[in-house]
Amino acid sequence: MKATIRRGGIAAAAGLGLCLALLPAGQTQARDRVYVPCGNIAALKAAITSANAGGGPVLLASGCTYTLTAPDTPANADDGLPEITGNVQIASLGGATLQRSSTDTFRILSVVPGGSLTLNRITVRGGEAAQGGGIHNAGRLALHRSTVRDNTGSGIHNSGVLGIYNSALRDNSASSGGGLANVAGSATVNSSRIHGNFATSGGGGIVNAATLRVRGSSLYANRAEQGGGLFNRAGTAVFFRSTVRGNTATAPAGGGGVYEAGGTVAALGSAITGNAPNNCTPLGGVPGCVG
Repeated sequence: MKATIRRGGIAAAAGLGLCLALLPAGQTQARDRVYVPCGNIAALKAAITSANAGGGPVLLASGCTYTLTAPDTPANADDGLPEITGNVQIASLGGATLQRSSTDTFRILSVVPGGSLTLNRITVRGGEAAQGGGIHNAGRLALHRSTVRDNTGSGIHNSGVLGIYNSALRDNSASSGGGLANVAGSATVNSSRIHGNFATSGGGGIVNAATLRVRGSSLYANRAEQGGGLFNRAGTAVFFRSTVRGNTATAPAGGGGVYEAGGTVAALGSAITGNAPNNCTPLGGVPGCVG
């Protein structure tokens, strides 16, 4: 008897292979993936709990929004989903959204020290917390082709190891670091966009007090009192072949593009132009940045 394989099945299998190829080596082969039906929050929480304990990658339904209407548990009232304590990978072939819709205040995801989270084609949206409305990372976090948007209290609050690849942080808000608050550890931003974020004090796009590397990426249309694009409080921020353009500071000479309050900022083969009311503060503080 001849075996019959539908063309759609081949395409889905091939797509899944590409989707999971970004996960840590050995993980996809050693453990079976767990598919979570569209909108099934109980199954999503169970899949994350299993992954924390050594279970397989979590695969979400393409084009589906998983709506969180209450915190994870009374004991974990700050987060919408179980804390990431193990090695967890969450992916979707065609993109899926994790979204808060509730009068309760909680972030979407939290990675604790020792935990590791990889997101692939996932949108994190609508969370609210004092630190990291979208994601709070104190372990290891990697975003691939993902979006963190419309969160309050920073899109991402990082004190661990963060990698953002071919992704976007957009339309988030906070008192400081609307898109990203990189307060400790290190953050790498590659081929990504940080735009439309807002902070009432410093760092509409990013506030940095640690190690920040931005490569082949753009910060634009962000807004804050000081440092519309970047507020560098301490530590080191380096831009490689990137652009900081069209950002706004509301304070006079507030560094529409970059405000260097401490530490060092370097722009290597990068353009910091077209920001208002000026590009960099203090004048001459960022080599290559004029006005």
